[in-house]
Amino acid sequence: MLGGMVAAALVSCMFPGPLTTQTKLTGGTSIAQGLFIEMFLTAELVLTVLFLAAEKSKATFLAPVAIGLSLFVAELTGVYYTGGSLNPARSFGPDVVNRQFDGYYHFAKWNHYEEANPGQDAITEDEAASAKSQ
Repeated sequence: MLGGMVAAALVSCMFPGPLTTQTKLTGGTSIAQGLFIEMFLTAELVLTVLFLAAEKSKATFLAPVAIGLSLFVAELTGVYYTGGSLNPARSFGPDVVNRQFDGYYHFAKWNHYEEANPGQDAITEDEAASAKSQ
């Protein structure tokens, strides 16, 4: 997350004009369609990395080329519909720099991230049990 914020700040400082790289749904894409587009494109990239670069051997010397091509295809496909984020930190950094959390914040709230692990800050087991029962 910090890397995404620093990179977006550096890009904002280096180039004139507003930073217009926010991840937004376009082309009539619904929230569900955007979620699945990002999910499949991210899975493509992750699986390419896992299949080609997880184990080092003499046969995987071209793995960086295949990973780059996979990223290129994912960006080429997804940039029109969702902004081609493929990474939540890539979406969060420009939002911090622009001080505008339209897409990222609403998506995180829509998923109810605060309810993902109830009782995570509990000190005792009784507090954790009471938080899970609420």
